[in-house]
Amino acid sequence: MVRAHADTYYYLIWDRVPGTTRSNPEISQESWNNLPEFADKAARMGVSVIVYLVPPSETVRQNYKPFGWDYSRWFRAVGRIAARHTSIVGVAMDDIASNLVIPGTVTPEQHKFTVRGLEAAMTDARATAPWLKFFAVLYARDILGPGSVIPYLRTVLNGVIYPFAGPDQVHGAPQNTTDPSGVLSSVKRVRASTSCVEGSCWEVHIGRAAVSGATASMAKTISVGGSDTIRIYYSDDRTVPSQGTYTLSLNLDGQPVMLSRGPDVRGMHSARATLRLGVVKKGGRLRLTVRRSHGVERLTVVVNGLSIDHRGRSTTVDLTRGASRSAPSSGVDSQFVHPLKLISMYYCAPFGAEDHTPGAAGFTYVESVLGQMVGALKDQDIDGLVAYRLDLRRGPQTAGVAETSTFGLVQRTYASLVKYRAIAESR
Repeated sequence: MVRAHADTYYYLIWDRVPGTTRSNPEISQESWNNLPEFADKAARMGVSVIVYLVPPSETVRQNYKPFGWDYSRWFRAVGRIAARHTSIVGVAMDDIASNLVIPGTVTPEQHKFTVRGLEAAMTDARATAPWLKFFAVLYARDILGPGSVIPYLRTVLNGVIYPFAGPDQVHGAPQNTTDPSGVLSSVKRVRASTSCVEGSCWEVHIGRAAVSGATASMAKTISVGGSDTIRIYYSDDRTVPSQGTYTLSLNLDGQPVMLSRGPDVRGMHSARATLRLGVVKKGGRLRLTVRRSHGVERLTVVVNGLSIDHRGRSTTVDLTRGASRSAPSSGVDSQFVHPLKLISMYYCAPFGAEDHTPGAAGFTYVESVLGQMVGALKDQDIDGLVAYRLDLRRGPQTAGVAETSTFGLVQRTYASLVKYRAIAESR
């Protein structure tokens, strides 16, 4: 880790025998037993540790030692260890979307996560280590489209680990680690669905039961006047036509204000309204409304932020401070939400369906993807990078083992970011 100039290590605890589909309880138990010592060594090297757990779909209940599928005990125990070994800064859960109970749906599985259960587990963990953050591995289909779980998990998560596995995964395509195109467009869309321009933002979730014309509204008091321009930044998770369309409308003190579409900004849409008030309104009541036009699938709209241009100077407004929400229509929910950290994951070795695919996650692929992600990091479209299956062993690339030359690439790239990280942290 030190040679690679990494500053965070995701410490995997899994009962899987490496390179196989076999389960062995001794493996996860040994990883758990070694965690305190590993955390101490990481602390001496200036490396943070995030404990990386796996869900029921990837484990054998009786073999996932020491706590099996009792994730409340896992989280509490991580909190107790973190209290004594403070290099442990968070917990991450793999593939959480396929193991989550979605409110209002019928699921036969008895061992799935609920949002309330996850919130309680993190509360228990933070009882002894209040600094702990919670991250979830979410693929493009889990963040965008009718299968998005972001509206359900937003209140419990601190960040998202987004694995880039092909340019068309946003549209449900299979994993593809031979095509490095589309990194920037993908992360910008994911960023728009998980970020806020300033402070918190307003999220509207339109369910399948919502009819055309269903609405949600929020209101906020602002000071505007003269020929000020109001700019609204918003995004949605649409990937298929069946999610339908929506409109965003604005009024000030009960009077409608005409919005015109502006250019997209960092994956977000924008709309603007130039006022003709003649006087300054120091207590004007601004109301935003999202209205479903049509559609049969779930759709989420996020109003990411608001700014006011006054005499050539733009001021970003905390959208939700002092704001209120009106009761939404049936089938529609809305909430004020915080921004999520976005960590982008890239694959350094072939796995799964691509175990024997020539060029899958090879050096050329990693070089291109990593280069694009570094650009996204410097542009603040992502908050961090994580290499998956980066390996130091020598020899030809095989399933689950990265090419030796890939480590050198990652090492050089991360070394070039050390100075940048210091600059970013001082902002």
